[in-house]
Amino acid sequence: MKAAIYVRISPTYRDKEETITGMAKRIESALEICRRKARGEDDEIVEEYVDQYVSGKSQEHMKEFQRMVQDAHRNHVQRIYCRRVDRFGRNLNEMIKTELELHNIGMSLYFVEENIDTSTEIGRIVMNILSHVAEWKRVEILENTQRGREELKRKIEAGLTDKRFGRTAKKINLRSVIDMKNKGMTWANISDYVNVSVPTIQRRLKDAGYAFERGHVVKA
Repeated sequence: MKAAIYVRISPTYRDKEETITGMAKRIESALEICRRKARGEDDEIVEEYVDQYVSGKSQEHMKEFQRMVQDAHRNHVQRIYCRRVDRFGRNLNEMIKTELELHNIGMSLYFVEENIDTSTEIGRIVMNILSHVAEWKRVEILENTQRGREELKRKIEAGLTDKRFGRTAKKINLRSVIDMKNKGMTWANISDYVNVSVPTIQRRLKDAGYAFERGHVVKA
């Protein structure tokens, strides 16, 4: 049987490191899990679709997912392997609609970690249930995030904390940055070296009282 693999990782789980192929480690792991299952079923993998750092809240943003469905209508594959139901999306209506669309053209889905095969009626029922769970978890995450923001805002206003919501600002050794720049390195090379964007580096320098003159960093 000709088969495809679909893998998605959300922006929430952005990996600090990527593999030599440029993929997130989670993506490579998910692909290999699906490949092993497909090989075990003697299916021929003809295509792999990857949405890296893409939310499942709407298929509108899942470009590779859309391409996969379009290819399915061209009869390229008969089965799609996916790691889990929640990797197929987190929008209940869209997930059920797509499963029905694929079912009607003779295609099945196989969710490896949950051992769900939609070529059977019980598999379709279980997928339907887990699709509800996937959307519910997305809503719960959003609600928890909002509650966290509101609680942190209350503590800041009450003077109970000086923390701010969001990622902790990455530390930069400004002395090293200044030395590199004044020795002729480009901003782009410095950015790659310290793994911080050029605008952020320049903003930190300005905040620390430095200015830029003729390609050098000087005290303002």
